[in-house]
Amino acid sequence: MITGSLHSALLRLRQPAKALVFWVDAICIDQSHNEEKAWQIQQMREIYERAVQVLIWLGPSDATSDIAMSVLQAGYRFLLRAQPYTRLGATTVDVPQPKEGQETDDQRVASSFGKMFGMYPGSSVHIPDYPIKAVANLLNRAYWGRGWCWQEFAVAKKIAIACGEKILEEGDVCIHTFLQTWDSLKEESRRQPHVVDHRPWSMMELRRSYRNIVYLKNTGFKDNSSLETPDERMPLQIWAHQNPNMTDVGKAWLFREAMGRLSMKELLQESSNSWLETGRKEDHIFALAGMATDAEKLGIEVNCTVAWERVYTQIVVAYLKRSDLWFLRYCQGSLPDRSLNLPSWVPDWSQGYRGTPISQHYATPPKHLGTIETYSQPDFQEVDLHGRLRLRGIIVDEIVWVSSERFPMSMNQLATTLRKDLYQWIRGVTSELPFQSRRAIWTVMIANSHNLPLPPEYHEKSRDEQMRKIDDAFNSILEQSKIENVKLQLVIECYLRCFMQATAWKCIFQTSEGRLGLGHSGIQRGDHVVAFVGVETAFVIQSVTVILSKSPRYRIVGESYVHGLMDDQSLKASAVIEEIILE
Repeated sequence: MITGSLHSALLRLRQPAKALVFWVDAICIDQSHNEEKAWQIQQMREIYERAVQVLIWLGPSDATSDIAMSVLQAGYRFLLRAQPYTRLGATTVDVPQPKEGQETDDQRVASSFGKMFGMYPGSSVHIPDYPIKAVANLLNRAYWGRGWCWQEFAVAKKIAIACGEKILEEGDVCIHTFLQTWDSLKEESRRQPHVVDHRPWSMMELRRSYRNIVYLKNTGFKDNSSLETPDERMPLQIWAHQNPNMTDVGKAWLFREAMGRLSMKELLQESSNSWLETGRKEDHIFALAGMATDAEKLGIEVNCTVAWERVYTQIVVAYLKRSDLWFLRYCQGSLPDRSLNLPSWVPDWSQGYRGTPISQHYATPPKHLGTIETYSQPDFQEVDLHGRLRLRGIIVDEIVWVSSERFPMSMNQLATTLRKDLYQWIRGVTSELPFQSRRAIWTVMIANSHNLPLPPEYHEKSRDEQMRKIDDAFNSILEQSKIENVKLQLVIECYLRCFMQATAWKCIFQTSEGRLGLGHSGIQRGDHVVAFVGVETAFVIQSVTVILSKSPRYRIVGESYVHGLMDDQSLKASAVIEEIILE
């Protein structure tokens, strides 16, 4: 079936005097034939990788898209003239001769980009504002959130991007130029002039990783396990074809990083945080498996006749067999329209993660409560037959008070009247917790972030001094005082940005033992806090009534941060480990 989007693309791209050949999945795959669809899905990576060019259609133009396309092209041309740029296909691009006035226009665009980040202060030359809202709108179009598009963007040799009547022939490099320049100036200036959708960055990282693997393999590189490389990420975003003289250790480091970034685990995490959309729920797994480096090892099979709940469960069981419980933190038991046929311990990857995982903020201590034992092997027969999972853990406490859900809002809305509503929520929660210290409350509201949210000038201060600064900022929010101190206002802004990320779609709770926590909306009084063996963060679970069951059963509500719990060594010494059955 030809959709409206495809119809508009074909009208735009056709040429009256020349025949063009396109492969379009919506047409070339019989969507009603499950066997053909399954076979074609397994060929899609090769189709996109071997294509002469992959053409991305962002849709018809709107009031600002032509401007956005023009400045993205201008930024790329400016960089070409500033330094000969090496295209992602490993061939040098010829620097185009500028049309009349074009070189001046490109310089103006480059200057306006720098102006966003505070460059050229007090300049006597008028520098126009960069149309960042237009570019942000373009990078927020539906294309960047489609699951199948990630694969085509990652593996294509050459990419052109079309929107309305505009087309970027070197589309991937134009986008890469914008993203790389943005990151460089943001780090240099410590400014964030506008919130831009993170998904283009994610897609470009997948592309970089995939192209690095292809390039290194084509040069004959073979990863030698005897080569020792650092565990952390490489400090720079390196393209292998631009660094052909790397040492074997450098190549191994780059290769292993790329293989890890394209592992199914990382792809699922990134896709969940990016709210990717696919037509059918099972396609969420199949689209990622096509470029995953470990899909075969995990036993992922493309079968369009199997229920999507079973597809999701099978991939989780594959990780359970490796005693890897990372997926638990993506379980969201209170999601709307969650299928009753999906076990609570299996994430619904199709719905996306609401907010950010608590584990992205909280730095768990090395000898945390979850390290009380070194194994947590489930009973796989039980999982396969009844959809239940048995894990070892410690049921620590019971929840007795829960706040309202913190309403979601974007960073850009901090400049609107919604800021007052945000402050009111913070004050309301604090007033309900008279026996908790304000420091404990603001710490929970940022999930005890491993890096305290402060301006750069405070980064070298002692931890105590940093916390006192946030004490002052939090007190100012609670006391509704007018802020005239510029430095204090900056601290407040830094805190609020971290707070908004940590608390989106979440609520504050208190337990019977007086512990304070942050967890998913959907938590209720009477729920339990549990620490699973082998997992770094605490979880909230709800009791489930099962007829004729002698053992208590639970379902996962979600990951949580409970202040001081995971590093409570006295609790660890006295804790009683029990088998917890999850429905």
